[in-house]
Amino acid sequence: MTYDTMKPLDQDEIDARKWRAFMAPQPGQSSALPDAVARIEHMILSHTGQDVFEEVLKLLFAKLYDEVSNTDRLRFRPLGTAEETSEVVNRLFAEAKSVWPGVLPTEHRLQLPVTTTHEAVVELYRLSLTNSSLSILDAVLERLLTRAAKGAMGQYFTPRNVVACCVDVLAPGPEELVLDPACGSGGFLVAAIQHGLQTKRGLPITLGIDFDTKAFQVAQLMSAIVGENRVTLSRRNSLDRSAQDLDGDSRLDLLVGEFANLQVDVVLTNPPFGGEITDPAILYQYQGSIGQGRGNKGRKTSRELVFIERCIQLLRPGGRAAIVVPQGVTANASLRSFREWILDTCHLLGVVGLHPYTFLPHTGVKASVMFLERRTKSVQSDEQVFFAISEQPGKDSSGRFLAEDGISCYGNGDDLRAIAGAFTKHLRDQGNGWAYVLDQTHSADGRAAAAATVRLSQVRRSGRFDAEYFDPSTLRMVHQLKRAGAKPMRQYAPRVPSVWHRRGEKEIDYVDISSVDQATGYITADSLLTAEVPTRATFEAEVGDVLISTVRPERNVVGLVTYRGPNDLIATNGFCLLRPSGISSELLFAYCKTEIFRAMLTRCATATMYPAVTDKDVLDTAVPTLPSALAEGVESNVRTAHYQLHEAHRLIAEAVEALDKYLRPFGGRRADVSTELENEGRAFSRTGQEPANVGPSGAQGSLLDQMSTPRLVDLEL
Repeated sequence: MTYDTMKPLDQDEIDARKWRAFMAPQPGQSSALPDAVARIEHMILSHTGQDVFEEVLKLLFAKLYDEVSNTDRLRFRPLGTAEETSEVVNRLFAEAKSVWPGVLPTEHRLQLPVTTTHEAVVELYRLSLTNSSLSILDAVLERLLTRAAKGAMGQYFTPRNVVACCVDVLAPGPEELVLDPACGSGGFLVAAIQHGLQTKRGLPITLGIDFDTKAFQVAQLMSAIVGENRVTLSRRNSLDRSAQDLDGDSRLDLLVGEFANLQVDVVLTNPPFGGEITDPAILYQYQGSIGQGRGNKGRKTSRELVFIERCIQLLRPGGRAAIVVPQGVTANASLRSFREWILDTCHLLGVVGLHPYTFLPHTGVKASVMFLERRTKSVQSDEQVFFAISEQPGKDSSGRFLAEDGISCYGNGDDLRAIAGAFTKHLRDQGNGWAYVLDQTHSADGRAAAAATVRLSQVRRSGRFDAEYFDPSTLRMVHQLKRAGAKPMRQYAPRVPSVWHRRGEKEIDYVDISSVDQATGYITADSLLTAEVPTRATFEAEVGDVLISTVRPERNVVGLVTYRGPNDLIATNGFCLLRPSGISSELLFAYCKTEIFRAMLTRCATATMYPAVTDKDVLDTAVPTLPSALAEGVESNVRTAHYQLHEAHRLIAEAVEALDKYLRPFGGRRADVSTELENEGRAFSRTGQEPANVGPSGAQGSLLDQMSTPRLVDLEL
């Protein structure tokens, strides 16, 4: 294998042909390079006490330097002895340090035994770094920056289909300054250069800042591949406007001037999620994000909020940004004023809701991408906001890519390229001259992107930025229901907060979400003493009440109270308790189990780990007027079903009780069975087949009492 025609990548004019080879997967390499690095990691862990990250990075830099240097023959290969191989690799590493000063680890040699170095070279020498796709290299680097190191601060590699979507939408132009203030491995910066080459529009100037040492070293490796003249990196705290480069590197300051006054054309970033900023010296530099969130009064602020404000600071007027944010930023009620501040400062171009599988296998966190343009004029009344939901992540539930190459899926198994196509068309239609319209607006299976455009006034009224809230199919459904005369739930079933007060020591029947059968809505309460009842026990339920779970609304847990015994029936505050008026309990229950109701409620959910809705969300849902024949049939079927469920539970309980009584003498006392117990068993076997009354004696009432003869109704109307 020779590289006699290869040019160095750090020249002024990057070879676009070679770049395309770098960005395209090579046959047979989708797993070869990651597997080889995995075996090298195992060698180092098994035979040395050295830092795996540092030593593998040295090997990769030595190999990379060998590939891009002007030589006729590769030197990174196994030689006659392990000593000879090790000596050549260390020589390559020393030469690489002289070409890329300040980029590589400080040691002048690998700290591995010569045999381990030789074995590592055997694993790597047949593979190519410069002809491997970006996704393959990412897979390698994700092995080095483990989840423990990256995930502790809420940092994860941005999937490259998400990166490509962001870059395609914002379309960095020639000589525009592109910045990632939390650059990690440098994926956004590399993709920005790739976009310029593919569209033949010219290359942007890319800047990357990161605080984490190991992530920064990975970004340096990537910048060495693409050419340092197009990527300028600095290791500093990007949240501190007065921060200096921690390594004394002045290249960024020489290029753009004083860091405190830096403003760029495009920001592309996936800042770390989680954690808080408490340093007063940093907090005083911000306004919009300070004191945001529940319980914060200026003493601390969530890290992701400060990053968002910093990104806006870094934009010149008219500059644009794509920021990956946790779902809470777009939906949580406690951050509504922060979203208002964003709307006052920026034009919200759009939001793309990412699929929950997007960041797997590292995390299942739900995230969105927020696209902004810093305002150059006051808010316009006719501004349109683009919302889209990614429904095809290109991955399975384990995080494995579904594409044939196993490493990428942009436009090849996912729907993000189709979303980017629809988004760029919208941006161009809105008069944004910088937009570069893509030719693809449908995913690989022919489906159009799930997208909608919404007036800014509607976004302001809702106080929400999450794309799921503006799901186009649900919006159309609600609009059609209202046109057909649907009314808010509160007009049919006002919430009755029958608050339960603990008085004395007695037995109550307690209902929580697990008490409700998800399929049928049948409630099986637990009998507890007052002292045992959880503090969340709040509502006193009555026969005919409908209980709607406000936690995880996508599970659609809805209960119907059809029976109440002699004890108080107390429900958890995880329910919205509705007491129907003007509509039957059975009909309201059945409507709340429909897919249309579930969709309307799910779109209102906030939070990611435990999505929840409010009672107001439930009461605002639309309830249509149904044909009387259909309504009567639904009521009858639900009533009959719950009658039969109640009978089934009663008969099974009686069966178990009879068996317990029959088998009681076998419980370690005498093994003989009395004639009396045998007669009891025979008597039960006969009576168990006979019709029984609804509910035990002492019941305080039941919807089931209204039924004289159970019957099922044919609902094919």
